[in-house]
Amino acid sequence: MKKSLLVAVASFSVLSFASTQSVNAQELITQEEEVSTAEQELREIQQKYNIEEVDINKIPEEHIIKFDSVEDLEVFIKELQLVESEEVVNPSNFSTISQDQFVNSLAAAAATKYYDDSAKMDWYSPFTGWGATSLLQFKRITFDYKYYYAGKVKRFKADSITNIVSEIYGVSAWTWTQSGKGKSKISNTPSASSATIETDGFYTLGVSLNGFTIGAKLPGTIKRTYDLS
Repeated sequence: MKKSLLVAVASFSVLSFASTQSVNAQELITQEEEVSTAEQELREIQQKYNIEEVDINKIPEEHIIKFDSVEDLEVFIKELQLVESEEVVNPSNFSTISQDQFVNSLAAAAATKYYDDSAKMDWYSPFTGWGATSLLQFKRITFDYKYYYAGKVKRFKADSITNIVSEIYGVSAWTWTQSGKGKSKISNTPSASSATIETDGFYTLGVSLNGFTIGAKLPGTIKRTYDLS
């Protein structure tokens, strides 16, 4: 009787172990399938948004953001790449002038005195969602320029804006790297002069989708308008 009981217990143990192993194997297969699907979805997003892959080992753990779905990831990318809205500055209206007026304006321009200066724009630019802790994120653009006086109004000298630099500082869930020299557009009205400064670059962070993780460089733009006063 005892022998039969021992055999039964042993058989039950073997069956339980086999059942557990089977469940574990199935879970492992399911996890591998999810990771494989996530990789495929992430590769498609990578091509769609021109995302460059970088070494994930160089991304700090606090800069790795986890997403539960590809839809969430797409919304995040669109929000991150969204250029902050700027006040629209209407350029001055151009009018036709005579040849004499044109010659006089050239003479006046030749006699104009220009001044050198530099500008710095700092602004609060928080970002929340998907575990990204960028509540204390700030952006900055600096540049050099020349200006002159038209009566009592300060105006930017055409094509004088140089050394444009943009950066993100504070507490952010990614890093920003500017690419290129940046560009500017000067706008004048009878009573004011302003310049819209724009720089392209990329955000570097880690992206994890259902267990598949890569280091990513997402293209982006930082833009701001500076009013000369």
